[in-house]
Amino acid sequence: MEQYPLKLATAFAACLGFFIAILVLTKKHRTASDYLLAVINLLTFTIMLCAHSHLIGFLPAEKFPNIHIGLLSVTLPCYYIYVLSFRKPGVLNRRSTYLHFFPVAVGLIFLLFSPAAWQVDRVLMILLYLLAFPCYLLVSIRELSKHKDYLLTRFSYTENIDLAWLNRMLWGAFVIWFAMVIFHIFPKTILELEQVTLLGVPIFVMFGFKLYLGIYGVKQPNLLLSYGMGAAPVKVSNGSTYQQLSGEKAERIAGTINDVVLTQKLHLDPEINLAKLSEATAIPSYYISQVLNKKLNKNFYDFINAFRVEEFKQLALRPGSEKFSILALAYDAGFKSKSSFNAAFKKNTGCTPSQYLRQFKKV
Repeated sequence: MEQYPLKLATAFAACLGFFIAILVLTKKHRTASDYLLAVINLLTFTIMLCAHSHLIGFLPAEKFPNIHIGLLSVTLPCYYIYVLSFRKPGVLNRRSTYLHFFPVAVGLIFLLFSPAAWQVDRVLMILLYLLAFPCYLLVSIRELSKHKDYLLTRFSYTENIDLAWLNRMLWGAFVIWFAMVIFHIFPKTILELEQVTLLGVPIFVMFGFKLYLGIYGVKQPNLLLSYGMGAAPVKVSNGSTYQQLSGEKAERIAGTINDVVLTQKLHLDPEINLAKLSEATAIPSYYISQVLNKKLNKNFYDFINAFRVEEFKQLALRPGSEKFSILALAYDAGFKSKSSFNAAFKKNTGCTPSQYLRQFKKV
């Protein structure tokens, strides 16, 4: 009876993984990320099913470690490619992507065909937990950081597209990794824990982690593809990504984009992005990015939000503006959230919105 909670948890986790996989595969407008999420959940289903079979005595104890190592080895690169697919939607079409599974295949061959005396399962377990897992975690976090930097060059907002939930998931994975390492390194005599606890803690943590991934992964919309984030850089006649602009042409483009934003009030659109500005000005996006970065020393995010801050100032100082909250005025100025408004206002003025308004009330 002492293992009953574990049997129940592994069975429920297996069902959850299978259910989420089906849910993802029935989504409309599925992306590469969705297919990878389905694969990850099917792997989780298999891992939990094997753990449950082991607990009820159906799967022999001597076979369980090998299956456990094999499935986890396949899951790790899947997680990394899942993260990568948000920044590079065509990642599944690249042959180099599948090289991540080559070490896995080599390890599984040794695991299946090497003599027992070699203790390959122990070596692979050490490599899996102490090397592969933290390495994949670090490169995944690095890819998310690149994704966020890229957003600032293309969008005037980051809400719902910054993949903050995925970042939290990765740090949750770190907690799981740390727990698993502790449970495998320290003997029971040191931790003074029952076997059910040693096996149960990682299972319950993984169950919660899977639930979180499933909820947010299913809810994640196809934002990146719909906004063209996977598009390749535009090539020009000299074969480079873009031509360097002369000082005169850069000055002219800077004036044009400023005039268009002001006259058409583009900054009031909460979802204005580089593609929309390019369409409104009839200027290629790579030229606009070059002018913003090289001449104005700003990314697109800061460029648009500077207009929104000025818009907020005008709205806040109009007669009758005291009837509205600061946040309501911020939304009217084009901001999508309180946090982005406060950060942009502080960056552009050096003070908070409340401090700024108090200064004018004193005058």
